Amino acid sequence: MLDVMDDGRGISAGNETRIFEPFFTTRSASGGTGMGLAVVRNLLAAHRAGIMLCSCQPTRFRITFAPGATG
Repeated sequence: MLDVMDDGRGISAGNETRIFEPFFTTRSASGGTGMGLAVVRNLLAAHRAGIMLCSCQPTRFRITFAPGATG
């Protein structure tokens, strides 16, 4: 397991359920496409791993790896 955390503004409660949806973005005005976390989730799933949001403020994600999974 790997936890990744930042010290930014965090994710609003209204957005936390949508962050892994393809094309969901709060930054379309600055060129965001909303594909980042959807791509990460799919890449991890292809390697028998997963990602979940653990906390919104500060933002913390947990990446879990299946026993014996290889890259």
